[in-house]
Amino acid sequence: MRIVVCYYFRGTPIPLGKDLAAALARLGHQVHCFDSSARETRMGLKRVAKSLAKLVGAKERLSAHFTSGMEQRLAQDFTEFCARVSPELIVVIRGEQIPLEALAAARSSFNARTVLWWVKNPRWQSRLGPEVGHYDKAFCIDESSCGDGIEYLPSWSVNREVFHPGEFAGKARRMLFLGSWSARRQEYLETIADLPLEIIGPDWLGRLPLASPLRKKVIAERVDQTEMAARYRSAWAVVDINQIAQTQEQGVNMRFADVPASGTVLITEPSREISRWQMDGKCAVLITSKESLRKAVQELLEDSAKCEAMSLEASKISRSMPSFDDRAATILKFVA
Repeated sequence: MRIVVCYYFRGTPIPLGKDLAAALARLGHQVHCFDSSARETRMGLKRVAKSLAKLVGAKERLSAHFTSGMEQRLAQDFTEFCARVSPELIVVIRGEQIPLEALAAARSSFNARTVLWWVKNPRWQSRLGPEVGHYDKAFCIDESSCGDGIEYLPSWSVNREVFHPGEFAGKARRMLFLGSWSARRQEYLETIADLPLEIIGPDWLGRLPLASPLRKKVIAERVDQTEMAARYRSAWAVVDINQIAQTQEQGVNMRFADVPASGTVLITEPSREISRWQMDGKCAVLITSKESLRKAVQELLEDSAKCEAMSLEASKISRSMPSFDDRAATILKFVA
């Protein structure tokens, strides 16, 4: 089957699309990857134009004009891509939106089945409902949004070729945080800024105050998947903090599998997935506040034997976690 997977594929994106595409190919399908990132052009000029438009109260209209232009470019690129590929199945990982008119046209032109996999932050959940009807099947990482034709499908899966454990002796006594800046994440990490910590992620240096102790903890904005795995392997523990406050059923990110598969302790917030996989106290430490984060980090840093035992347990638990081949098979099952 000819399959188009739509997600981010330029630069060093979250590897979800790449991993799913590889899994579909391993299952015997002809897979084509379409980068659905917003088509931004002339960013410097646009920023100046918006600043000037703000002075005369026209910033919103100008922003809408720029957004419309990006959507038109994305629609055109997608239409031309599908014309070359003639897809039988289109999987949209959301992600950036493929304009629905362009999706409908491709669906009609090639008699293609369409699948939506909604992996966006919970703050965007209100947009899920209006989009579902444009697809043959919809999946979501948020269990509270499932039902009425929307199936639960977590984004986390194990890529064992990339994420694998090393020797505990090779780890450095430090914590690692990997993710984009948010006010909530900043507040939490500031409580451990005086402890061994490294931060990798976009927007941190641009949003942190000049006097913030976290500035010197930021070592990179982005890393590719191979370096990400190496960083996970080399840390005593990875700290995972939700961008915004959310309920336990609203999904977990790919660190849920990537970190244990790297043989590393995960410090994270409570979730249904943590409970299902019985990870609390075995390979994960649960936090419920900024104060509990500091306590958890301090206790791990002071107890290498405990950290090593939990790292070994992480490797064991990850061996039974689903792979991307399993996720791909689930998607194909619903469109067969």
